[in-house]
Amino acid sequence: MSLDCEDCKDDVGRRRTIRTFRRILPSLGKRPLLYTIFTVPPVKREQFLHNPKLFRSVISALWINILVSFRGEYALAITHPVGDDASIFYPHLNLLWVQHKGSNPVLDLDELRAIWAGCLDYDGPIDVFHEFSREKGRIWHYCAYNLRVFPGWATWIPRIQWFGSFPKCHDVDAEHRCPVCRQTYIFLGFVSVFEYEDFVKKEEFVNSS
Repeated sequence: MSLDCEDCKDDVGRRRTIRTFRRILPSLGKRPLLYTIFTVPPVKREQFLHNPKLFRSVISALWINILVSFRGEYALAITHPVGDDASIFYPHLNLLWVQHKGSNPVLDLDELRAIWAGCLDYDGPIDVFHEFSREKGRIWHYCAYNLRVFPGWATWIPRIQWFGSFPKCHDVDAEHRCPVCRQTYIFLGFVSVFEYEDFVKKEEFVNSS
């Protein structure tokens, strides 16, 4: 599978969503997941279009400031190259992040804007959006929306970047016990509908033989 493939973009995005959701959710406890969007102003977009590595360094500088000013514990930085109009270069950074316990998720937007403008070396109006949630459904939406794939932009989009003390990725969940039969089991992940139907057909064939 490829980040630049139109045919498999939905499947790649879904896999990335599931993997990230499983990685983030257990680490939250009672804390919310913060979702902040940092948009690059029009006059700065041209330089990043031709130098994606520069944008990556700006993201790193931004995280250092958030770490200090807003007690960030870890973050997932996801870059989108376009907005609603896919034909217009509209770079913006989507930051899914978690604060240290006891922190206030209601942030000072003016301070956030000032930090973002400083990282861009820009003096002018700048757009920053921020919200947070503790609801699983909303957190799933954050992951699914931001981990979409943009075929045609794969060479520009920086790889997903994790910052701070981020949770490790466990492909296989810890051992569990069935509440009915009390037998232990290991959750290995999800299978597609097609795989499940194929399995059922094989089982029916075996049982009828």
